[in-house]
Amino acid sequence: MNSFTIIKEFNQCYKKESIFKVIDYIYTFEDKKFIVTILVEISDSYCLDNGLELYSIGRYNPSNRIINLNSGITICLTRLENSFLFLLYEKKGEVANYDEIFLAIDPENKMDKVSLKSMVYRLKKKINQDIIKNISAKGYYLSKEI
Repeated sequence: MNSFTIIKEFNQCYKKESIFKVIDYIYTFEDKKFIVTILVEISDSYCLDNGLELYSIGRYNPSNRIINLNSGITICLTRLENSFLFLLYEKKGEVANYDEIFLAIDPENKMDKVSLKSMVYRLKKKINQDIIKNISAKGYYLSKEI
């Protein structure tokens, strides 16, 4: 059984953006293979009251798309930046390869590596920390070391 996790955001009818964890896996039944998709909404309670600890730089709240830096500055993220950062956070220091990133933040295949690199550059500039690292020809990961 193969499985992987991706993150997407949807604009619901009640005009609230939600973050979903999408779990796809291949299921074999009577010698036939099926793709099974489970959609799990990540509620505000997932982030506890103060958000998720983003190593030593501050608290990250993916439900509200904000980072509260330890310096007292609050940073607002775009939808793409939030999906990208949450994917890296969920990988817990492992490298998210380019295919995984594009599936998570751009399932319609409108983004390429150049636009991804540009978005990462803008995100790094916003948070003014170098916790997002790149491994050439592989992908990105969150580094604990700043």
